[in-house]
Amino acid sequence: MRRAAPFVGLSNNPGPGLRLRQARIEAGFDSVRAFAHAIELNATTVAQHENGLRAMLPEAATEYARRLNVTPAWLLFGPSQPIGVCRIVGTVSDSTVTLLSEPEHVSLEAPGVDGNYDILDIKDASIEPYACKGDLVYYRRPQPLASFGKSIDDEYCVVFLTTGAVVVRRVLVQSNKVVTLLWTSRDGVQRMANAAVLRISPVEWVRKRRSVPHADAEAQPAAA
Repeated sequence: MRRAAPFVGLSNNPGPGLRLRQARIEAGFDSVRAFAHAIELNATTVAQHENGLRAMLPEAATEYARRLNVTPAWLLFGPSQPIGVCRIVGTVSDSTVTLLSEPEHVSLEAPGVDGNYDILDIKDASIEPYACKGDLVYYRRPQPLASFGKSIDDEYCVVFLTTGAVVVRRVLVQSNKVVTLLWTSRDGVQRMANAAVLRISPVEWVRKRRSVPHADAEAQPAAA
């Protein structure tokens, strides 16, 4: 599962490589080898990105960002990231999504290089510590489960179920159509249930209530 690293305190080092190294350490990965193993990438490639010996492409920055609780744009360009118009499409209470009849268009920091995200507004503590009340969860347009396969195992995802319900929960992929949903009930008990999936999208960024000040608000990326 992705680890929630504190975005606060990351200094403005020049270059993607130094920012990658800093974010890796903040996320609890003491070595390049441990981080590379966690994201199933070649350790030499990660080391070359950190050392500036290989250019970091947007695809690599996106994968690193998902695991390190930072944004692809921060890795590539530093703290000066563009403000874009984003869509808040729903709210989350008790891990369940209520979709808005009309999306709310707001100006927020763009978490990726293309900005093609939908956003959910967290209204309670049901998915803490991953995301807290007041945080915003960013995800891309959902796709069939088969598009992701095992790559989203143990990740928090926005899950569109065949029943019509939409939930935000950690998942384990069982087949091209079924996942096991993992969550903690209000009495603190760890629970799981198999569910048939219509579409799914892994959470890519969590914009925290308190973190690094940026323009109109404070921002932090997603967890693990």
